[in-house]
Amino acid sequence: MVRIDKYKILGTNVTKFAAWEQTSFNHNFYGHSTITHIDGICHGKIGTRDLDKETNKLPVGPIRTAAVHKHHNDQYEEAYALIIAQYPEAANGKRDMGEIEIYTA
Repeated sequence: MVRIDKYKILGTNVTKFAAWEQTSFNHNFYGHSTITHIDGICHGKIGTRDLDKETNKLPVGPIRTAAVHKHHNDQYEEAYALIIAQYPEAANGKRDMGEIEIYTA
């Protein structure tokens, strides 16, 4: 289950959107580097999923760096699509690491 959060930054005209998915505790980790609890259920931020096994096995260097960037960028695009599907007004907002922010008057 995916949840899209929409929240305002206090004292500003900024509204932010983020996509979260349910995750669970597994072998001392949650499967995401950014987690929160929503209604008592653990959620991980889309864009922060752990590396897949193949990418994680790559040695340090440019091939691994490119694979890690692709891993995150694919998730960011997934998050943007989910956000815009629920909040079309975010389509032209500033995109950054799987979040979108818009400015209102």
